[in-house]
Amino acid sequence: MSNLDAVILGIIQGLTEFLPVSSSGHLVLFQKLLGIQEPMLFFDIIVHWGTLTAVFIYFGKDFIRMIAHSGQFLTQFFDHPDRELLLQKYPYALVGGFVLVANLPTLIVALYFQDLFELWFESVLLVGVAWFVMGVLLIASRRFQAGNRQLDELNHLDAFLIGSAQGVAIMPGISRAGSTILMTMLCGIERKEAVRFSFLISVPAVLGAGILKWREGMAFVQVAAVPLVIGFAVSAVVGCLAIGLLLRLVNLGKFYFFGYYCILMSLIAFGYTFYF
Repeated sequence: MSNLDAVILGIIQGLTEFLPVSSSGHLVLFQKLLGIQEPMLFFDIIVHWGTLTAVFIYFGKDFIRMIAHSGQFLTQFFDHPDRELLLQKYPYALVGGFVLVANLPTLIVALYFQDLFELWFESVLLVGVAWFVMGVLLIASRRFQAGNRQLDELNHLDAFLIGSAQGVAIMPGISRAGSTILMTMLCGIERKEAVRFSFLISVPAVLGAGILKWREGMAFVQVAAVPLVIGFAVSAVVGCLAIGLLLRLVNLGKFYFFGYYCILMSLIAFGYTFYF
C-alpha cells in the first residue's frame, strides 16, 4: 500500500462513514480497484478509529456527561430512596446504559460470526448484494416518519434492536450509520437524537473491533506504519466535515436519497465481479 492509496482510502472512509452508504463496502471495492492485495481488515479498523476522532470532537460533551452521570448514579444507587428520581437527576446515566445494551448484540455477532464477515471483506460480489439490500431499505424508509421521543425515553428492547442493526452492519455493504439511524427512527426517536445515538453506540463497537484485531494487525503495522498514520489522520479530518453534512441531510429528511446511490454502487460491484 502506498501513501497515496492511504490518502484515497482515508478520504473515502471519512466521507462514507457518516453517510448511509457503507464505508466498509467502499473500502473493499476501492482496495480492489487500486490493486491492493494484502489483507486490509486492520487498515479498515484504523481508518474507522480516525472517524471516531471526529465523533469525539462533535459529541465529546455527551461522552463526558455519560461518564459523569453514570459515576454519580452508581455511587448513590444503593442509598437513594427513589431511584426513578435519581435517573431523572442523572439522565445521561440512562443513556449510557442504553449504549451498553445496544452493543451487546454487536459483541455477540463479532465473536461468533467473525470468520464469516472476514470472508465478506474478500468478496466484491457479496458487498454488492449487501449494498442492494441497504439501498432497498433506505428507499423504503421514506414511508415512515420519525417520532418525537428523546433518548432518555428509549427502553432496553429498543436499545437491543438498534444494537442488532449495528451488529448486522459489520457486513461491508450494510451501512452502520444507515441501519442504526433507521432502526432508532423506527423506535420513534426524533431525527437528531437518532443520529446522536447512532454515533454514541459506534464508539464501543469500533474500539472493540480494533482491540480484537490488534495482535493480528501488528504485523501489518511493521510493514505499513506510515500509510496507517496517514489513513487515520485523513479519515479524521474528512469525517469532521462529513458529520456536519449528515446532520443537515437528516434534518431535511433526505435519507432515502442514498438508497439510490447504494443500488448504483451495487451495480458497479456486480459489474466489477463479472467483467474483471
